[in-house]
Amino acid sequence: MPEARPLLRNAAVAGLTAAAVLSVTDAVLWVRAGGLGFVEYFLRPFGALRLSLAGYAFAGFVLIGLTTGLGIGLLDRFFIRMPGPWNRALYSSASFGVMGLIMGLLRARLSDEIAVFDRYFTGLAAAVIILAGLAAILHTRRIHDQGSKVRPSHAALIGTAVLAAVLFAAPLFDNLRLPHRRAGGGSTSGRPNILVLMLDTVRADALSALGPQAAPTPAMDRMAAQGVLFLRAIAPASWTVPSHASLFTGLTLTQHGTTFAHQALDPGLPALAEILAGEGYRTAAFSENPNIARSNGFGRGFADFAEPFLYGRAAIAPALFDKALARFGGYDPSGEYTEETLGGLERWIRAGSLQADSAPFFAFVNLMAAHLPDWPRKGFSPPAPDRALLRRLRPINGAPELNFLPSRALTAPEMKVLHGFYGGDVAYLDSRLDGFFRFLESSGILDETLLVITSDHGENFGEHGLMEHAYCLYNTVLHVPLIVRYPALIAGGTVRTEPVSTIGLFGALLDLARVPESRRPAGAPSLSLLKAADGVDVFAESENCAGMIRGIIGRDIEAAGFDYRPFDRALSCIYSGDRKLILGSDGRIELYSLSDDWEERREISAAEPATAELLLGKLASWRSGLKRPAAALPEPKMPRGIKDALKSLGYIR
Repeated sequence: MPEARPLLRNAAVAGLTAAAVLSVTDAVLWVRAGGLGFVEYFLRPFGALRLSLAGYAFAGFVLIGLTTGLGIGLLDRFFIRMPGPWNRALYSSASFGVMGLIMGLLRARLSDEIAVFDRYFTGLAAAVIILAGLAAILHTRRIHDQGSKVRPSHAALIGTAVLAAVLFAAPLFDNLRLPHRRAGGGSTSGRPNILVLMLDTVRADALSALGPQAAPTPAMDRMAAQGVLFLRAIAPASWTVPSHASLFTGLTLTQHGTTFAHQALDPGLPALAEILAGEGYRTAAFSENPNIARSNGFGRGFADFAEPFLYGRAAIAPALFDKALARFGGYDPSGEYTEETLGGLERWIRAGSLQADSAPFFAFVNLMAAHLPDWPRKGFSPPAPDRALLRRLRPINGAPELNFLPSRALTAPEMKVLHGFYGGDVAYLDSRLDGFFRFLESSGILDETLLVITSDHGENFGEHGLMEHAYCLYNTVLHVPLIVRYPALIAGGTVRTEPVSTIGLFGALLDLARVPESRRPAGAPSLSLLKAADGVDVFAESENCAGMIRGIIGRDIEAAGFDYRPFDRALSCIYSGDRKLILGSDGRIELYSLSDDWEERREISAAEPATAELLLGKLASWRSGLKRPAAALPEPKMPRGIKDALKSLGYIR
């Protein structure tokens, strides 16, 4: 078969050319259709290779294009047998057509919004028809054979290499062109930048400044030593959505009504970012948690809202790689994007906040490194156990509620191993934050920035017979880190020992941003966290989460006959002095002494009935003063990418 080699070479070149041209077309169409912004798609590095999303998509499409071209060439060689000069026309037009179809199918499978895909597909279909037609015309007229010294294969390879170099190097060039230090003097506005780092699922004792058994977290400990460390900060709710909604609105769960059953932030409630944007702040959010997404209202007020859990889908190749590993390699995506998030935040700051006349910024960052699934991290976790134990942990890592089933429950030693992985995740997160804090220092804006480090909730690792976090109001879930650093107003080394609610951050941030009372929402608490106030009671709530656990374990064959009653209740609690009372909607009461039983191992309501009665009255009085929201609005449709991300984190099955 003497003609086989040039035939297959021509076919491969046709596939490569089609892939390269259509990859650029795909990138332009995807950005113009609204799939992602230009900066996110072309300039922000992502994944282990640190390429842009466009770079990953280009590499993936080129490989698919080569395979497609070779496949078409083999079909022609053994079945079609197109004569002489016509085979290049066939290869080119067919490659454009097949590659366009593959691109459309992949984007349809990985797209999140129908409107975006419709705009994209309309442009892609037109481009494929035009390009396939032009390719066929050019080759049938044998333009390349009329005296040109450049062979088509060489031109295709050179063109592809140039495109690859541009797309692969774009993040690097972008990084080189952006400033690294503030130009001129400090901020002229007199108002601080505001940076809130939400360490998703990090309980207080996971930081070495708060937990003597914790893995070292020197970077966050250093920020605590330079600001104020709250020893007993209490989250207002037991899981992500209501806790974030409280931070963004300054309202309790009952007041804002954002729950598992209705996860969209009420558009009628003024959000923190909206208020600060109205006061002239540049705003951006970087959320690794798919529950905190633009689509369910948490993006209001943020000019830039990065959702890295959607990046792999937009980049095509990482999404396909993860799916293949999950199916065939027993690999579970971590659901965290620490490098991408902190890198994106640094780029955003460098692009708009290092000029002499820069406006102050408000940036909110959700970091998911500590959230399940927890796996060994080299250099941060204890030595990895044997593979059999990792396989045993895998179902619980993906859906921790399965631990409530007796046949699936982890033993105490197994739970200790998983807890060790969790500690390694927090240590890893601290190591990455260390580099980011050093950037803030070297750029000259750390001392101009009000830095808040906190968490939305903690995590259970077998305490009280529980795992996960949504189903209780114990201190393992409510006790969270809280560090506030701002040298202009806060003396370093300050330690606050009284219980405080992180819901007070809303008022504190507005105070420091000098937002007038007239422009603050009615009903939001005016008590600032930064003002010491002994004797103030602290409250927290949890909605009835029975629907959540049913949705996760209900389809498991071993869940038949499972008793949901312990979870089929709402909870509220009060911290008052050195006592804490938890009340369930089923009437169950728990009372604990905080001074000598912070771990809540000894329930004392029977021994102190008068104290229990007093705290019940306070709790009832507090609840009666909470204004409920109006009727819930229709729940927005959940985009496919967010649904898949929630599945990978165990929120749904």
